[in-house]
Amino acid sequence: MNKNPNIKDQANPAMTQEDVLRELELLPMWHLRAGFAPLAPEVHAASPVPLMPAAHVAAPVVPEVVVPEVVVPAPVAALAWTQVASTDGVWLFVSLTASLSADEWQLLQNMAKAMRISLNAAQPMTDPGHALSASPAKMLIAFGAAAAQQLLASQASLPTLRGQLHACHGRTLVVTHALDHLLQQPLDKAQTWHDLRLAMQALADLA
Repeated sequence: MNKNPNIKDQANPAMTQEDVLRELELLPMWHLRAGFAPLAPEVHAASPVPLMPAAHVAAPVVPEVVVPEVVVPAPVAALAWTQVASTDGVWLFVSLTASLSADEWQLLQNMAKAMRISLNAAQPMTDPGHALSASPAKMLIAFGAAAAQQLLASQASLPTLRGQLHACHGRTLVVTHALDHLLQQPLDKAQTWHDLRLAMQALADLA
């Protein structure tokens, strides 16, 4: 700027040097001095050196450590079992359930009728190893893969366990579908009947 404090602003004749300072919000901190002489056009106030923004330092990424869950299988004796023996003591049906529902019990009775055997009432079985060793049954039927895997100490799937004879506590064991599965998938009853016929044939061969 090349202005004399005594000369009005040519663009705005009514604006004084004091008005300019006031517009720039430099008053009342600055006061005009008598005989104030503006800087020569070629002299400029040194521009302030812009400050560089502080570099953003990201927090270190700590990888999450996932600890695998250790599943400890429950002891066989600690599980809830149900056993149903035939009245002649030859058959023993075993299920890895705390009890049988009314529909499951009716289905088992229908199976027994087709096999021409009668059943005792369902009983809880707290210690399968002891119960099976003490049972006079010659043929064991395990309903469901979970029951069969526990009794045989095996991780084999149900399709692998079905269709063959297994040795269990000195008895012959046949594996078939769980009762609740058969109620939900009635078409699999034909496979269970095939398993029961395998057990009946094995008993006939023993006789």
